Amino acid sequence: MSRSGRPRTYYELTPVGIKEAVAKGEAISGFVAKEPKPVRSRRELEAMRRSLEECFEVSEFAMTIQRAGRARGL
Repeated sequence: MSRSGRPRTYYELTPVGIKEAVAKGEAISGFVAKEPKPVRSRRELEAMRRSLEECFEVSEFAMTIQRAGRARGL
C-alpha cells in the first residue's frame, strides 16, 4: 500500500521530558481517580494549578511548532 501526502514527523522526549511527563501524568491522574482524595491544602492546589498551566503552555507550544511545520510543508 502506498502512502500519499507529506511524510510523517516523529518527535522524541528527552530523559528530562520523560520525567516531567510522568510527573504531570501522575498529577492529572489524581483528578480522574475513582476513589475520593483527601482535601488538598492551598499550597498543593496552587502547585497543581501551576502544573496544569505548564502543561497547557507546553501543549500550546507543540501545536505552534506543528502549525509552523505544516505551513512550511514539513
